[in-house]
Amino acid sequence: MTDIVKRERNFMGITIRGDYNSGRSYYDQLPLEDLYPYFQNAFEQGVKAISWRQYTPYFNDGEPCEFGFSDISFTSNPVVAKAWLQEEYGDEDDRYDPEGNIIEEIVPTDFYSYEEPWSERYPHPDGFKKGDVEFPDFSQFERVLCEKFGDHTTVVVSPNYVVQYEYHHD
Repeated sequence: MTDIVKRERNFMGITIRGDYNSGRSYYDQLPLEDLYPYFQNAFEQGVKAISWRQYTPYFNDGEPCEFGFSDISFTSNPVVAKAWLQEEYGDEDDRYDPEGNIIEEIVPTDFYSYEEPWSERYPHPDGFKKGDVEFPDFSQFERVLCEKFGDHTTVVVSPNYVVQYEYHHD
């Protein structure tokens, strides 16, 4: 697995000092193939689907609107994986009878429940702990992922195929 390398910024061979655009990552870009071992490792640990959203915000309170990524979501639950791959995700509530007893426990299929950070209070729904499944900083793959999948999209990767669909956001 590769380490993040901060790219030296320069103009005409002269190092640029300061960081006017402090919100922007300036990392060396890595080839897409460097991501494959992370995905393979996740699938070997029982992960059934991995998803992220990549987009450029429409507005950012006066700051530049720059292409970026959501946190990685992943699941080992085949029901959730199927929902993501079929673009049928949500955060429905459990169903209760009039006395308040659970009739049907709904498995959350929204991406947010499966994103880090997790804690004792908000654990990963599939029982993963921090560090069980690792992914690199996607900033290192910004250009190749934008070129491969485009902007304003949700990407879902399973061991057998990849699905992408339009991502709507504010």
